[in-house]
Formats: sequence, C-alpha cells, structure tokens
Amino acid sequence: MAHEQITGDAQRLHPLFLRGAKDDALAKLTGSSRKSGWPVMLGDGESETRRGEFYSWLKSRGLHGVDVVVSDDHRGRVHAVRRHVQGATWQRCQMPFGRNLLDATPKTLEEEVHGRVRTMLEASDLIVP
Repeated sequence: MAHEQITGDAQRLHPLFLRGAKDDALAKLTGSSRKSGWPVMLGDGESETRRGEFYSWLKSRGLHGVDVVVSDDHRGRVHAVRRHVQGATWQRCQMPFGRNLLDATPKTLEEEVHGRVRTMLEASDLIVP
C-alpha cells in the first residue's frame, strides 16, 4: 500500500500494476526502452470501476491481444477483466488460492491437503476417469 501527501492529509493509495510475460510488450506500455518495470497507476481502491479505468488506461497505451489474466478472486478485478479485457481467460492465482484453501482446512489435515493440491497444480495433464 502506498501513501501520498495530498493537501496536508495522508491518503491510502492502492498501486494497480500489470505484470506480463513479454518484456518487450511491458517496455512499450511503460514508455521505457528498458525491458523492466511495470505499468503502475495509483488509485483510491480496487473496485471494479477503478480496475476498469486501469485496463482502459493500459489499452490507450497499446495493450491488446491479452489471452490470460491471472489474479486473486477479488470481485472487482474479476468483473473488470470480463468487461474490459474481453476474450481473455481469467485464471485464479495459485498462491492466494492455496492460502484460502489452507485457511479453511483443519490443522490436522493441512500437510495432506497441501501435498495433494500441490500435486494437482503441478500436473502437466488432467485426466478425468
């Protein structure tokens, strides 16, 4: 969480950023000749509206051809992806998924559940009988 001084009061600002698989595409979006750095926009929250503004801003900078968006399951993010990044598949990030799952798992089963989920997520193919 970032903080910015605005007219004497500190306000909480949420950094919204994009991290992509292609460094050259990120360099174009950031306006940098370097192949590092992420496009960042500071906002007052992570609502669907704010996320939508972020995706619109990225599209105005040349973002296109997005196949997959990976994020946690924050409702605002998911709805904004469906509305503003049409055609892209949304996938829940494995890290928060695992944390949420283990938070709901009894302590006595955590090790077993963690092992089984890890095996499932690392599988190259899913075979359903």
